[in-house]
Amino acid sequence: MFEKSKEFVAPKAKTAGEVAIIAAAWVVVAAAVGLIMMKVSWVGGISAMLVVVPLYLQKLFTREFAYTLVGDKLTVEVVDFRQNRTPLGSPVFMEDLEVCARIDDSAHNDALKATYVQTIEARTSPSSKTACFAAFERDGKRSLVYFEPVDMLVAEMKKYAADKIFI
Repeated sequence: MFEKSKEFVAPKAKTAGEVAIIAAAWVVVAAAVGLIMMKVSWVGGISAMLVVVPLYLQKLFTREFAYTLVGDKLTVEVVDFRQNRTPLGSPVFMEDLEVCARIDDSAHNDALKATYVQTIEARTSPSSKTACFAAFERDGKRSLVYFEPVDMLVAEMKKYAADKIFI
């Protein structure tokens, strides 16, 4: 009747470009506030507004990945600062799981060499130490998901395919 839904969230790491834009905005604001405060004191309101710009930019680049497990269907979405959800690829089903392991797991990395119709990149950073992959195959179409599961997500996934999960 009603399927149980579980959601797990991982924040996305900022790229070097995003960090540079935020840092540049803070430097400009600090310089502008210093100049304004030295010249005219009534412009304090304007300088306060200038603080809002870097804060907005910092929030603008904040994104998270939401892994939602409804029944045996895993959906990966990007959640932005306005809480808008954008699905990454199509949902995958746990019954179609071939293997799920850490990326540095040499015993199961053969799955990474295969060709996939859909690749979902949902890890916080390509160099993440906790990054894992999951390979799925349904109707001859193969999907690969890169993600960073939390322990609760792994426990939920093991309910459906414990013998295929090596995390």
